[in-house]
Amino acid sequence: MLAQATCIGNLGRDPEVSVSKKTGKDIASFSIATENGYGVNKQTVWFNIVCFDEKLIQNVIQPYVKKGTKLFVQGNLNIREYDKDGETRKVTEIVLGFGSTLKLLSSAERSEAPRKAEMIDDDFPEL
Repeated sequence: MLAQATCIGNLGRDPEVSVSKKTGKDIASFSIATENGYGVNKQTVWFNIVCFDEKLIQNVIQPYVKKGTKLFVQGNLNIREYDKDGETRKVTEIVLGFGSTLKLLSSAERSEAPRKAEMIDDDFPEL
C-alpha cells in the first residue's frame, strides 16, 4: 500500500529542529501553506511536514529553509494520535525520509540556493 502526498507551498514559520528522545537523531518539523481553488473560492490549506533525514536537515533545511521559502514536497502520509487535555487528537503529516523529495523553489531571503553543479564533489571524474 502507498499513501503519498505532493504539494507546493510557502513556509509559515522557520523549521523547528529537535532531537528524538527514542533515537537521539534530529527531527525537523514545519508547515507549508498551499492554495486551492480560484477567485472567491480560493482557500489556503496548511500541511504539517516532518523530516527524519539528518543529511537533508543539516544540508538543506537548516541553512536554506526559512519562513516564506517556497518548497516542492513529496513524502509519505502519516496519521498519528496524541492526547491533549484528556482528549485524543489526530494529526496528518507528510513525512520526509528515504525516497522523499524536497526542492527549494525560491528563497525567503531572495538569495539563490546552491546550484547542482556547486554541490558536486571535485573527486568525480569529468565526463
